[in-house]
Amino acid sequence: MAWAIVTWLRNRHSDQTVKLTRGDGKGGTGSAVRLWDAADPADPALVTILADLPGPVNAVAFSPDGHLLAAAVGDFDSPMTSDSDLTDTIRVWNVADPAHPIAVATLTGLQYAAVSVAFSPDGGLLAAGGDGDTFGLWSVADPARPLSLVTLPNGDEELNSAVWSVAFSPDTHVLLIAADPPGAGTTNNPQSIVQLWNIADPGKPTPLTAMNTDYGDPTVMAASPDGLTVAATGQPSASDGGYVRLWDIGDPSRAVLVTTLNVDTVTMLNSVAFSPDGRMLATAGADGALRLFDVTNPASPVPIVTFGGFGNELQAISFSRDGAAIAVGDGSTVHLLDTDRAGLVRRLCTGIGATITRKQWAEYVHGVPYQSRCGSGI
Repeated sequence: MAWAIVTWLRNRHSDQTVKLTRGDGKGGTGSAVRLWDAADPADPALVTILADLPGPVNAVAFSPDGHLLAAAVGDFDSPMTSDSDLTDTIRVWNVADPAHPIAVATLTGLQYAAVSVAFSPDGGLLAAGGDGDTFGLWSVADPARPLSLVTLPNGDEELNSAVWSVAFSPDTHVLLIAADPPGAGTTNNPQSIVQLWNIADPGKPTPLTAMNTDYGDPTVMAASPDGLTVAATGQPSASDGGYVRLWDIGDPSRAVLVTTLNVDTVTMLNSVAFSPDGRMLATAGADGALRLFDVTNPASPVPIVTFGGFGNELQAISFSRDGAAIAVGDGSTVHLLDTDRAGLVRRLCTGIGATITRKQWAEYVHGVPYQSRCGSGI
């Protein structure tokens, strides 16, 4: 099974993007992490492959300085059975020289597979969310000697939920998690939630607030770069479609719902991401569509463009650090797109053909005057 889950690194040398290939971790068909040089998005070059990992790779993250790469490895619903069972782990490499990565640490402690991972903005902490109602924090100030700070286990009375996304506030004092409570989607406990935790003392996290998504399936979320807004996916329905809720978390102890952004899909939204300047929001759906919105004013999002035709379910999206490109991962491929409006329209026209109807234009393109001939004057 192949998943294309992507993240970007930008440093003074080049852009790098990561693609994951998820094997079953058995019989020699292990997973792999591929590192690409995407300095020229039109012609990315494979740099190296971190192969034969012991289980499926569920998430990856670069440290802010680009020197470390972390991967969450593990089988869903498969608890670790002993200290020697390293199937469910977080692997960390030094990728300061991307062509010659060095394995520096293996982090354990989550009861089940890690499904999300993130570095703090200062690079000193690593957070991971687990499939089995767990999240953990590690100090990685010395990557070769990581220190486990806390793990909130299955059944913790404050958490008690699977953690599908993790993110830090810009000052590293708040941890955001997207949590799927036990029984989500049932009448007893129908809502997934986004939780904010005070980690000023990372060894003693305390809950701040929780926001309901009304989403019965695993929810995904993203925090804006300035830390003032959080976006989380909502339950699709045949009548209303999917949605993304935006909250103001300027006061992390009292989140305020700003708006609900309706998304024209009845399938799951698998990923959501803010651009580095916080002005654009992207969603990736199981319907194979990438949707971009202008969220300069979070209370009034404006659609920009909708892309379909990737051929597979979209599983992940990630903006480059300068915001000039976006990586979109489907079942087997990472697609790189320019994010300027004219470039997006040109890419859309490439998929549709030389002629585009008014109906197609109205469905896919927003904020650009209609032109029947793709490419003419755009």
